[in-house]
Amino acid sequence: MNDKKLLILLRSDPEEGLRKAIAEHGAAVNGVVRRVLRNASQEAEECCADVFVALWRHAEKLLSDAVPVRAWLLVTARNAAIDRWRKLTRREEFPLYEELTGDSGLPENISDLEAMLQELVESLPSPDREIFLRKYYLLETSKEIAEALSLTEGNVNVRLSRGRERLKRQLLQKGGDRYALCK
Repeated sequence: MNDKKLLILLRSDPEEGLRKAIAEHGAAVNGVVRRVLRNASQEAEECCADVFVALWRHAEKLLSDAVPVRAWLLVTARNAAIDRWRKLTRREEFPLYEELTGDSGLPENISDLEAMLQELVESLPSPDREIFLRKYYLLETSKEIAEALSLTEGNVNVRLSRGRERLKRQLLQKGGDRYALCK
């Protein structure tokens, strides 16, 4: 089922729409959540449910903005799992931010930065978008990504490096001085 039909179904018949969304994307969402919440299975189940409820709540906006459902779900799953993990462990981690800035501390405007990074990652061309989603949202290794996308590990690493540089430039263009530490 394509994204548009799924989102329309979510609006017209939420129960059936959620059933289809879970059937189509449940394994990917579960994989992301479980990579972050490794040993907390009840937390992971609740987190997955929260992600699909969020999909239902945002269906109209996603439809009007033509946002890719899979990418939105993966980003939302990763963020929800990290938020839940933070609550469980009281530790903060934001790997893409750290990769771009070299700073392990989080800025005050982290939610703005997160939204902007999500937008920039979603705008990357294929296969770079898929590589970034797998690396920073699915938390896969370069080797796992290479195998899944039939690329060499070296090619994945080069694409990640060039992609990070591109994201840094775009982040500075969009955010100006607010993200000056990305220089």
